[in-house]
Amino acid sequence: MIKTNYPLVKVDWNEVKKLTQGIADKILSDNKDIDLIVPIIRGGMPIAMLLSSMLGVEEMSCIHIRRSVDDNPNTEFKLPVNKGITNADKIKNSNILIVDDTLDSKVTLDYAINLLNEYQPKNIAVAILYNFNKDTFDSIYSGEEVKEYKWVVFPWEKSEN
Repeated sequence: MIKTNYPLVKVDWNEVKKLTQGIADKILSDNKDIDLIVPIIRGGMPIAMLLSSMLGVEEMSCIHIRRSVDDNPNTEFKLPVNKGITNADKIKNSNILIVDDTLDSKVTLDYAINLLNEYQPKNIAVAILYNFNKDTFDSIYSGEEVKEYKWVVFPWEKSEN
């Protein structure tokens, strides 16, 4: 049984696809030019794959950042560590879309943006499936803007139930 101080919410692939389609629709309605999708590994990868298909963007570069000690609820978080970037040569002069599954404190996202800015992209946009950071509701493409904290268990995560 997963123990957490927050309501536990298990989402299925249908929910992930619905929220991701909402993000894609917002990006398309804004006529946002995206050349390169950059998921933050691991959580951003499934959403990035869906967005790639929905937006017709084939180019990807992945950034692997690790903060959590493990994947358990209430886990300890440390400072972000860059584990590597793939296809870094594609970033320069590209309109990139950073993708992740959740956003809370913004520590990982700010770290990713700082790293990617070193490669001189033209523009950076951000897509988050579950956005818990109220300060970013107007500046990020969010699948769901979460006003009350909950612990989200994704279909790609190990589940004890």
